[in-house]
Amino acid sequence: MLQDAREDKLDTPNTPKPGSNKTPLDASEAEKIKKIATRIREGTEELEQEAYDLRLQYLQADGEKFTKYAAAGEAMQRAVVKNYANRMPRGVTARYEVSLLKDDEIKMGLENRFTRSAIDAERTAPKKPMPVIRVDSTAKEIRNWRKKW
Repeated sequence: MLQDAREDKLDTPNTPKPGSNKTPLDASEAEKIKKIATRIREGTEELEQEAYDLRLQYLQADGEKFTKYAAAGEAMQRAVVKNYANRMPRGVTARYEVSLLKDDEIKMGLENRFTRSAIDAERTAPKKPMPVIRVDSTAKEIRNWRKKW
C-alpha cells in the first residue's frame, strides 16, 4: 500500500525530477544569494592575506591548515596571479595548490591543460582548450595536473 502511494506520487506529471531546477528564484532572492557569495569570497581573500602577513611576521611555513591560508594569500600577491586574479579558483585549497606552481606553470594552467611525455619533452595541448586553473577549479584537479606535469 505504501509502495503504491510512492509510485503514484512519482508518476505525477507536475513533480520535478530530482536535481532539476523547475522553481525559479525571483530576482531579489537571486541577487541576495550573489551578494552573500561575493562577501564570502572577499572574506576568504582577506583571511588569506592576513594569514600570509602573520606568517611573514611570526611563523614558518610547515604545511598546516593556517599556513595553507597563508600560502594562498602569498600566491595572490605574485605578479602573474595578480594579472589574472579574476580567473583564480575560489577555494582556499585550490589557491594553495596554485601557490605550489611556478609562474610559467600558472600561465600554462590558465591557458590549457597541457601534457608532456617526459620532463624535457615538448608540451602538447588537447584539441579543445580546457584550462586547469579556473574560477571553479578544485584542489584535486590542480594537484593531479601538477603531479603529472
